[in-house]
Amino acid sequence: MARSSTLPGGHHYMRWILITLIIIIGGSCAFLFFFPFSRSQSFTLSQVVSYVAAQPENPPIDNTDLAKPDYTSFFASQKIGFFQERIEDVLRLFNQHTEQAHFSQELLTSLLGKATRDHLRNKQTGHSVHKITPTPETKIVLWGDLEGGLHSFVRCLVQLRRLGMLTDGFKLTSPHYYLVFLGDVVGRGAYNMQLLTLVLYLMNQNLNQVVYLTGEAEIGTNWTKTVLSKQVEIFEDMNKFVVTLPRAVYVQVPSIGVVNLIRLSYFGMNDFKMVDETNYGNFLLDKAESELSTYAVNENELARQTLVPQVKTLICSDIQYKPYEFFDGLRKVGVEKDTNVWSLLSCPIKPFQKVLNFKTDSFAMLAPDSTAKNWLITHFAQDSSKKNGFKNKVYYVFTGEEEHAAYERKQEERVQQEEEKEKIIEKGKGIVRGTLQPEDITLIEREEYELARQQEEQKELETAIKQETKASREEMEALVRQFNRR
Repeated sequence: MARSSTLPGGHHYMRWILITLIIIIGGSCAFLFFFPFSRSQSFTLSQVVSYVAAQPENPPIDNTDLAKPDYTSFFASQKIGFFQERIEDVLRLFNQHTEQAHFSQELLTSLLGKATRDHLRNKQTGHSVHKITPTPETKIVLWGDLEGGLHSFVRCLVQLRRLGMLTDGFKLTSPHYYLVFLGDVVGRGAYNMQLLTLVLYLMNQNLNQVVYLTGEAEIGTNWTKTVLSKQVEIFEDMNKFVVTLPRAVYVQVPSIGVVNLIRLSYFGMNDFKMVDETNYGNFLLDKAESELSTYAVNENELARQTLVPQVKTLICSDIQYKPYEFFDGLRKVGVEKDTNVWSLLSCPIKPFQKVLNFKTDSFAMLAPDSTAKNWLITHFAQDSSKKNGFKNKVYYVFTGEEEHAAYERKQEERVQQEEEKEKIIEKGKGIVRGTLQPEDITLIEREEYELARQQEEQKELETAIKQETKASREEMEALVRQFNRR
């Protein structure tokens, strides 16, 4: 009988190997299905920059209605399968230092809930406003409508990092720095979920220093008309959040005998339904205990508002003023109810590029000037298509005059004043010499001449004293040298 070539008990080894493989595969699948992966809820600006670099800035739109763009195909291409998502979770579990930030509905929901709770603790319910009582170090960075324009916003944040105002971990570098979003953070762009997550993350990292104001998209359920509702399902969480958003930020600018106010809001001066200073006049003009303070409008206290504040300058959304001509994001649009009005736009997304020819990364910064009596607004802008670096222009916020132009104007005025003074002095000298009659010079010119003549005599006297003192010193030094030689 022929002997079998199979080793004794070989089938037992094969069975145990098969069982082991089944256990490993089954355990791996169970791990992928049921392990409660805790996705990281933190990221750095560098990781966000890497994420943005890997995404198309202007993805294709499925329809031709730019007022209501449809990104269905793009969103479908961004979705990943269950197993791929779980495998990426495993990789992140063992490598916490990933190159790209990770955005998800889970993270957005968590940040929405935390921001809502923070607002409620701060008594921000329904109709509320903030007031900033600035210090000489105060700087307030502003964005107009962002509308889901993630790429442009990230480039602005990188510029703030270059300016030393923001760390790579999204922390502001001074307690006197503020970020204010004028509203319409969400809108027609393709990256609403990611942008809203970033804004909420900034709020989380800088409590009471980042303010998200109510815009048109944040009134009631208007946000459901934006692209955000097509990206994520966050109806309840978003509704709870938007009702806690303040409607305006006021900056107190003390002057002699008065308090000038700069208002930051989405809405214009005529929209009393949304923002009306008579509802909180006492709060706006009273001295605050902290740099940032909050007031929630109470219907029972409206009759107690005895002070009526004057808003000297408003900075608001440019959408309020139909920006149908070319501009670079910031402009002074005129005077409304004795208030100087500036408008700001910050969303070079594809619909705005097509309809408004707006292609600018844009944000602004408010800060007191060196005297702290006037305020400057600096506009930072770069061509979003060329990305050739941010340029900045500085204006006086109360007048709209460019700082450089104001400096040149003052220099010209100074030269003119000197020339006028010289003419008056020459007229006065003409009377003394007898070449002009007294009636050829006015009383005011004669007084100015006398003042100038006295100033000249005083200068001559001071010069003579200095020369005499110098001569006396030199004579004394000569005597000392002569004595030393003896």
